[in-house]
Amino acid sequence: MSTWQAGELLINGVHIYCERSGSGQPALLFVHGLTDSGHYWRPILGQLPPGYELVLYDARGHGRSEQPPGGYTYDQLAEDLAGVITALNLAQPIVIGHSMGAATAALMAARHPGLARALILEDPPAGRGITTEQLQAVFDDWRTDLLATKALGPAEKLAKARATRPDWAEADYAEWVEDKTLVAPQALDIIHTPGTPWFDLIEQVDCPILLITGEPELGALVTPDFAKELAGRWRQGQIVHIDGVGHSIRRGQPARYAQAVCEFLAAYHTPRA
Repeated sequence: MSTWQAGELLINGVHIYCERSGSGQPALLFVHGLTDSGHYWRPILGQLPPGYELVLYDARGHGRSEQPPGGYTYDQLAEDLAGVITALNLAQPIVIGHSMGAATAALMAARHPGLARALILEDPPAGRGITTEQLQAVFDDWRTDLLATKALGPAEKLAKARATRPDWAEADYAEWVEDKTLVAPQALDIIHTPGTPWFDLIEQVDCPILLITGEPELGALVTPDFAKELAGRWRQGQIVHIDGVGHSIRRGQPARYAQAVCEFLAAYHTPRA
């Protein structure tokens, strides 16, 4: 793989850390989930097809990006993503997101038609019908767990990751430990103050969508009924369901995840130098 070039962008008043590797168009722009970072994606990149520029960045409050006291809503994260695309002069990148990152990508594409060439959404949050009280309870539980994790030493964090996620690869554990060490607790505010739901604007997305889903019984967020509803509303999209995995599809079933992504890219978007 080509050498990575690291840099910092000033996006909407916040310093955003990003990395780029390779060349070719369109770029693949990766958007991570809550409490993760751009490095979250590194273990899977070698399984993706060559010929694309690869772009990773850390959302505000995550990884090596600035940790402002506020701005943790999907509306703001979507504008940050649009700002990253513009600042890097990316010509219609293919945006690949997981969880919070998938919701960010979808909302950005809805708000900024023509900015993305395609979206690949890995189990985005599907929070329709959840009450304010339920969101607050999720926030409280997640914050308690995150603070407890951050208080652990590196070896203890690693042991926790291995114990709670036994199906991951060793490289994923290392990234998880780093991400939980670096993330700002206020980034969790997006749980109880999410802003505009991405799925309310799905009709406005003007590019192809690949939705990758797992099993709700194992922790996946997108149910079969919700996926079916989305398929009846979006302009152009497809669904790939992967059995035997929950929310972190890429980490639990990396080969099948990579296959779904590669087939989508081969069908829609051949890279060019």
